[in-house]
Amino acid sequence: MRLLLLFSLLCPASQAQTDFWIDPVLGSDQAAGTSAGAPLKTITRGLELSGPGTTIFLAAGEYSAASGEAPTHLVGVGVTIESLEGPEVTTLRAQDPQVSLELDSGAVLEGVTIRAPDGSLFVLSTTLVTLAARAVVRNCQFLGGGTAIFNANVDVEGCRFEGQFTAGAVAFLASSSFTDCEFVGMGSAFGIFQNAFSTRLDVLRCTLYGYERAGIQVRADNPNACPSLSLKDSLVVNNPGSGLRVTYPIDPSPYKVNIEGTTFDRNGHYGIDHPLIPIPEGLTLRSTVVAGSGIADFRGSGTAEYSLIGDGSGPSGATNLTGAPGFVDAAAGDWSLRFDSPCLDRGDPASVGLDLLGHPRAVDSDLDLVPLPDMGAFEHRPLVGPKSATVGQPFELGVTGPAGGFSTIIVAPLGYAQSGATTPFGRLFLNPQGAFRIVPALTTGGGPTFVGLASALDPAWIGTSVGFQALPRSTNAPAGGAYSNPLLIQIQ
Repeated sequence: MRLLLLFSLLCPASQAQTDFWIDPVLGSDQAAGTSAGAPLKTITRGLELSGPGTTIFLAAGEYSAASGEAPTHLVGVGVTIESLEGPEVTTLRAQDPQVSLELDSGAVLEGVTIRAPDGSLFVLSTTLVTLAARAVVRNCQFLGGGTAIFNANVDVEGCRFEGQFTAGAVAFLASSSFTDCEFVGMGSAFGIFQNAFSTRLDVLRCTLYGYERAGIQVRADNPNACPSLSLKDSLVVNNPGSGLRVTYPIDPSPYKVNIEGTTFDRNGHYGIDHPLIPIPEGLTLRSTVVAGSGIADFRGSGTAEYSLIGDGSGPSGATNLTGAPGFVDAAAGDWSLRFDSPCLDRGDPASVGLDLLGHPRAVDSDLDLVPLPDMGAFEHRPLVGPKSATVGQPFELGVTGPAGGFSTIIVAPLGYAQSGATTPFGRLFLNPQGAFRIVPALTTGGGPTFVGLASALDPAWIGTSVGFQALPRSTNAPAGGAYSNPLLIQIQ
């Protein structure tokens, strides 16, 4: 029997605001479905009782035909399915050739793993009718099988795709977005395939690697449609094929591919492989790094500005660079920028938003007191560290600066000041009351020098947020030094 996970509205409006709890081991479909010791056993029964506004909470466990799930499910208008403990322990398993999960208007799927066997075809889609509210898939894992997401007007957030034999996602007759997602090929053909019949595809802060043909493939051969791809603040690396590939069989059709703040590196064929025939608004690069490709970094037509194309094979322009991008250690998987990278503060001044790690753009990376965006997926920060630190455990901050220089770390127990103070070294964002300095650390001109600060943490600070800022020497700054970006760290 085929297992189809298709979700739809199946209940009267009178039950629309009732939530249900499901446990595949301890539950019973004759129970009330409450959290107080009477959970249902199957998602099937929960959906039969659900309506707009319902949340179905899943206990840890495996949901499959073996646990009593019916062949067909549908998640309907405004229904949420949410794991209580996350995707590591909550699995929807397909045991048959095809699995299909359909989300209606405003439906949400959150915190589960969907595991399909090799050779199966997994499809997540939304109904083809116009959606009043977009469907959302959040914090899920899709492991194995064929295409994971297909034909879906859906916003996908914080998900991982691994080992699909065709593609992690296919955009077809749909408008989709992927934010903070990871695509792991393991020999698959494509991470994302955008069909010519799709409308808009937005890829933001995503990582794609390990794909045999391309991390992202755009097919542009439909004269009646104009597919649009926006790829921003992402990392496309270590694909045996190309990083990004745009194709059309005979004559080009209108399309738009806009790439900004992205890093392409160590792709086996081309970093970017684009047709030779120029298309108005066809492909544009901004604030992007393309390097380390097996054949050439760029093939075809397009425009580029404020970008580095390592081997010089791409579009020329006064704001573009060639040569080595200055990664910290790409061989070890670190594509952040060294302090001596030519890409620091050379991105498009109009670029805004967050980098791949969620850090604000336009940091003063080169310590000249003028903050501008960097090229590539990572904004260089002269001071790096964790979001939290525990008293009595190892705790380090990393500082960067010119070779042969040093950087002094300032610790402010009262955190940030209400408004930063203007100094000859730039803005000091810390509250000066009780602030003190740590012994300076040498800087190398490359990656961070890490400084142990466990002994500086006072147990009295537990439960508070402490501010940190560095003052590196800098020949780029008028006064010979420049304050770094600040950090606010929760002490536990």
